[in-house]
Amino acid sequence: MTVLIQLTTAGLDTGPFNLYSDIDSFGIPFEVGVSKSALLAGHLSSLVPDFTTTIKVCSTSLYCSNCIDVTVEPLPTTTSTSTTASPTYYTFSLVIDPCSSATPTFTAYSSSSSLGVGVSIWQDTALTVPYNCSAGGPGNFCFIGLASNPLGGYWSIPDGTNVIDSTGSCS
Repeated sequence: MTVLIQLTTAGLDTGPFNLYSDIDSFGIPFEVGVSKSALLAGHLSSLVPDFTTTIKVCSTSLYCSNCIDVTVEPLPTTTSTSTTASPTYYTFSLVIDPCSSATPTFTAYSSSSSLGVGVSIWQDTALTVPYNCSAGGPGNFCFIGLASNPLGGYWSIPDGTNVIDSTGSCS
């Protein structure tokens, strides 16, 4: 089943996290290595075993290995029709590292009306194809910025994810 798992807060030394189900008495994680930023933003997991009523979220950090139980709240039952609603998305024209106005722009989509830490960006309007950077910037990060203001603030995205991680200089 698909469940939205969201933490309201997480300690500084926590993460990444493994997720367990009460179906097997929290024995084997159904998902491993989920980032703190993904859980704070709201992590949509389709790997949750059917009939799960409690999810145990456990930090795997060497400095903090706490767990918290999250109760799965079922969605209200509704009568569905054969039509499929499209997700709400917002379009952003972005530039990617290096930091110059001459850098080509690309279009990204998000379910958030503004960009910032914890927001995911996608390659398609259905929000199904993640925008995955490929070490486009210094170190293991890609740097992106709004094309309308390419030199006025950049965000970093860790290589291999579509979740905006932090602000940073593009140098």
